[in-house]
Amino acid sequence: MGTKSLVEVLLWLEDLFDRHGVERSYGGAFARNFYAPPRFTKDIDLLVLVSQVKIPGLVEDLRSAGVRRIRADDTTGDEERVPLELKDFLGDLRSQRMVRLDCFGVPAELFVPWHPFDHEVLRSALPRTPAADGEGPPAGAPPRLQEGLRRSKDIEDIKAILVANPGRLDLDQVRKWSRQLLDDEGLAELEQLLADFYR
Repeated sequence: MGTKSLVEVLLWLEDLFDRHGVERSYGGAFARNFYAPPRFTKDIDLLVLVSQVKIPGLVEDLRSAGVRRIRADDTTGDEERVPLELKDFLGDLRSQRMVRLDCFGVPAELFVPWHPFDHEVLRSALPRTPAADGEGPPAGAPPRLQEGLRRSKDIEDIKAILVANPGRLDLDQVRKWSRQLLDDEGLAELEQLLADFYR
């Protein structure tokens, strides 16, 4: 399996997901970079919803393309790349609600929805829009984006989005989901940011 750039992997995954009817929304730096000054990233975070009946075909296409599963070694805890097998893919989704993959040298984390917030993110994901010539997604904009940020460690991304979008965010929605998803410390920090930027 040769290596690909992050953008090449993104486009490859888009084609694969379209063929298998996978609903998806990009998170992490991809989502943040759509709304705020860019942050460098070397991986892809995706929230995905796929029918169970389609999972075997999706995994087979990933496996036959040379995509490998990333797992932690039981003894050392070090990451290792191992062949992708359907039973392990399903096991990761059941136990961790996510699977980590190495797609042509680019790490990709596929999360499955478990909270109502996840389903709201998928429902409100921006649709794929054709480029000016009608071929593919517009340059620099992932076809589907996840606005929501769910962990306290994402507070810097939240800050960047607040600064870049004054007066354009639905603060009621931000507070609604943040109360459910952030811990007390993260929630207090978010409220302070909102007080600083939205007086």
